[in-house]
Amino acid sequence: MRRFVFALSAFVLALSAFFFVAARHRSASGAEPPPEAPAAAADAAARTAPPAEPRIENLDDLKRTVAEIPPAFACPSTESDRFRACDAMRVKARGAHAAAARLLASAADSVQKAELEEISKTIALRREPIAIAYLRALLEGVPSALQDLSAEKIENLKRNVAVGIEEGEHYIAAYPQSKAISEARFYLMRLLFLNAEVAAKNWADAFELARGAAPTLAERETFRESYFARIFHLIEAIEKDAALPATFKERTLKIKADAFSSTGKAAQAADLYVAHIAAWPGSDDVKSGLSYMAAIQHYLYAEVPEKAEALGRRAIAACDNTKFFPHIVDFYFKALTATGKLQDAETLWLKYMPIFTQRAEDAKRADFERAGYRTYAEWALFRLGYVTFALLRYEQARDYFRQHLNFVKDYGKPLPPPLQVHAQRSQYLLEVLQSKIMNPAPELPAGNCWAGGRAFSLAENRGKVIAVIFRTYSSPRAEPVLHYLQQQYEKYGQEAGPLAVVSIAFPRGTDNLPEQLGALKKEMDELNLTFPSGFDPSPDRALFTKDYDVNVGSATLVFVDPEGRLAYYEQDPRPNAFGLFTRVIETLLKG
Repeated sequence: MRRFVFALSAFVLALSAFFFVAARHRSASGAEPPPEAPAAAADAAARTAPPAEPRIENLDDLKRTVAEIPPAFACPSTESDRFRACDAMRVKARGAHAAAARLLASAADSVQKAELEEISKTIALRREPIAIAYLRALLEGVPSALQDLSAEKIENLKRNVAVGIEEGEHYIAAYPQSKAISEARFYLMRLLFLNAEVAAKNWADAFELARGAAPTLAERETFRESYFARIFHLIEAIEKDAALPATFKERTLKIKADAFSSTGKAAQAADLYVAHIAAWPGSDDVKSGLSYMAAIQHYLYAEVPEKAEALGRRAIAACDNTKFFPHIVDFYFKALTATGKLQDAETLWLKYMPIFTQRAEDAKRADFERAGYRTYAEWALFRLGYVTFALLRYEQARDYFRQHLNFVKDYGKPLPPPLQVHAQRSQYLLEVLQSKIMNPAPELPAGNCWAGGRAFSLAENRGKVIAVIFRTYSSPRAEPVLHYLQQQYEKYGQEAGPLAVVSIAFPRGTDNLPEQLGALKKEMDELNLTFPSGFDPSPDRALFTKDYDVNVGSATLVFVDPEGRLAYYEQDPRPNAFGLFTRVIETLLKG
């Protein structure tokens, strides 16, 4: 199952789902929320250490502590750090509740027992508003950016979130008839979602400690499904509350989409993001473009690029100059390439590259927004080189890759990791364009290195477009492109058609080649692949590393034109490029 959380969701979810400022909204009980917190309180949950537990050794200590717990508690409106104040009162009320239970268990007579029972009831009543106020203040105090937090603040935040989960679960169990029960469920849902990755790591660590081995991928998936089942159960209960204020309904729908994303259900997540756009057009996530971006991204993950492209078109019109607009443009570009609309993809970046460069320098914009524009402006030349290469406009592609590499050379500071990756790809594709493209494709090996004895010769297939997939065999990562090539092979008539397909893998050594050929044949049969497949038999992997200049250990798709010349290269071919490959095939077939 795919894992979408923290891909771009690393930032989609961190910004859109994790950090809901709960204290700004009217509660389900109808109570007014506390005033907006000052900026200093924005990371209170991250910087606040736990308050001291009350010292209660006898009945008099308990009575003094209960007297300090107000009958009607609310978040302090003048406190700059409301979370600290609420947390302190929470600890006092919880400590008093535990002490009352302890003293009740050892009560000497019925009079004292009756008095302690009344005190316990009083504490329970007073603890309810404290608990809901604490949960509001906790979520209000979660910072909107985690990457700059110190290790100490991260640990404080993790601890406070874990305590918040305990308080939320206690509230729901202890006060099921409360008018604020849906609000409490909402806060618990938020906290569970925020804690998902921490919970998964803690579970995996405990599993390994208990069993002496790390959990398998299937066991991790089982835990994750179980964990998110709690979140979906809360969502279902929240959605049944017809009286729930609109603000909570809006955020619940968005979190539901994020939860589907977290469990690898990309299509369902995308549909819910679209529903969020339709139902709440005035929400911050929609107006900023975040919901559009998440929906486009997840339609691409779900391999329905047509929906991504149609929504991207809407988003471009609706979200220009918004916070997430640069990200929307880039996902729209990916949707255009995925649907084979390569000229439109080229036109998109020709239009927005100078605009993004200008906006990146606009000091009036927020740093986050400027960074987004700068990032995609820096990638634009690579994007243009990539799409013009697929359009088989080789000289223009060379020029774009050269410009991109010159830009990187003159960058003047350490390259961000994504820009390093794009620079490496620009360098590789430029070298391919200069040394390989339009040169005769090297012949594939002859002899006994073909699965099932079914050999393939480029010379014998002259006049056809030939797709050669270089790959690791028995690797699930290559399966989507293998199935795509099989579909194209069948579409054009298989052996009798104008498109030939061949797979070349590298063996794991050459000593047991017959056995490996048997395994390769079995793999092809199990995947229902009918095109030829063989190995590079050379000890030094010369077919991969020298003749074709493709990576050993990953996949590279190479197209050969009807004249037998190398025409196109794609490293690590993924489903979102299938529309582009189809366009390459069609262009080569037309000559």
